[in-house]
Amino acid sequence: PHTGVGYGHIVHTKRRSRLATISLGYADGWPRNAAGTAIFRGQKMPFVGRVSMDSIVVDVTDCPEPPGRDDFVEIIGCQQTLDDVGASAGTIGYEILTRLGSRFSRCYIPVGAKTSDGSLGTADHRAEVFTAQKTAPVER
Repeated sequence: PHTGVGYGHIVHTKRRSRLATISLGYADGWPRNAAGTAIFRGQKMPFVGRVSMDSIVVDVTDCPEPPGRDDFVEIIGCQQTLDDVGASAGTIGYEILTRLGSRFSRCYIPVGAKTSDGSLGTADHRAEVFTAQKTAPVER
């Protein structure tokens, strides 16, 4: 408990915590002021501390099976839309989408195509599974 997290240690853990680092930050276009969560196998993992240049720290303490080094987590998708992220940053989903930089590889899902999780691609970005992923995995 009471471990400082992120730039300036502005946030301190309130309990014994297990934290993980996501290779995503404001240099990738992710808003510094966006409150948020990452999602792994349906489990929400809250951001802890400030968004850093190249990373975000998430709390995986309550995850029954936390992500490992080679796992990807969802930051935009069915459970957390672009509009959700935009609202948490005081903007709109389209701004978030256009801010995401060249460090992402993008995979556009055709309308009606099935994705690996069984959902269908749609013409509405708010419902589409957005699979822009950085090439670096989650690190523990």
